[in-house]
Amino acid sequence: MVIYNANKNIDYKTDVVYRIPGNGILQVEFQRNKGILNHKFYLVDRERKEKIELRDFALDEYRNNIDVNKQYQLDGLDGSFISKKFANVIGDKITMSTNNPNAKKWFGIIIGKPNANQNELRRKLFAKVDSLMHE
Repeated sequence: MVIYNANKNIDYKTDVVYRIPGNGILQVEFQRNKGILNHKFYLVDRERKEKIELRDFALDEYRNNIDVNKQYQLDGLDGSFISKKFANVIGDKITMSTNNPNAKKWFGIIIGKPNANQNELRRKLFAKVDSLMHE
């Protein structure tokens, strides 16, 4: 998961490489201003010797080209959240993150084999987002 902490845009004419740490959360000091399509994702071992491209599961499924032994990018999700200290609480309602200038955008991908429980993997991703909201 990548969390965008600043409103500064970057030049997308060059490749952007996100090196996600072991905890699965990378915070960057720029803003994503392009969609989540046409990106490439790779798994890289700790020594950075082996790099495996994660193919798009939906595309390979459409092409009837699924390899049950491969890891895939099963889904890409994005959204925004507000940490508790910036939430505008009115009664029992919190101002929606889309209307709050302190909202942070995030992007995450779900990685797994074709037979993985995608709903469970999504639940884990959203649990990470929820934990960030309570910091």
